[in-house]
Amino acid sequence: ERVAVTGDATGDLWVWELATCRQRTVLRGHRAKINAVAMSSDGALAASAGADNTFRVWDTTRGEPIMTIEAFAAAGSSAGAIAGTKDVAFSPDDRSLVTVSATAVKRWHVTRAPLLDVIQVDFGLYAARWSPDGTRLAIVGFGATLQERDRRIVFEAARDDAPWYAVDWSPDGTTMVMAGRKGDQMLNVHGLRLCDE
Repeated sequence: ERVAVTGDATGDLWVWELATCRQRTVLRGHRAKINAVAMSSDGALAASAGADNTFRVWDTTRGEPIMTIEAFAAAGSSAGAIAGTKDVAFSPDDRSLVTVSATAVKRWHVTRAPLLDVIQVDFGLYAARWSPDGTRLAIVGFGATLQERDRRIVFEAARDDAPWYAVDWSPDGTTMVMAGRKGDQMLNVHGLRLCDE
């Protein structure tokens, strides 16, 4: 059965049955508000970013935590660095998890904590999303970058004092959409061209 997960200002996550719109269970563990929630494609796992500087992975069926990842509370040393947890996302194949905090994007195994990769950037971060095919990672904040899985950078937007807060992809992976204080923008991925409104 299909479920959805929401987070609240107290740090609780609510698992909802979509067919009945009823609450199935409450996931407790964060000690501060929830900044972001992501779900695996089959709904069996949820991941959360809490303002208590932890990322957590949950089993939505059993209502139990699987893994906790500590984030650094202090902002990084680069200009525009942002303290705490900001975003979390599953890879399209659900085998890895991307966490966003300060000026680092980290990729982890989903069911165990060993770190797979760290991507450092020179701007404060807010969000990251995998392309639908899992070959590219879009990273936004006080700048933007699009990287291949091998870390080769294929697009960069200059650092700016007006951040992008969110990023996502079109289902076919040809367009990346960014939203933030400077307005909404799209990136034509094939032409690597930034389109204003």
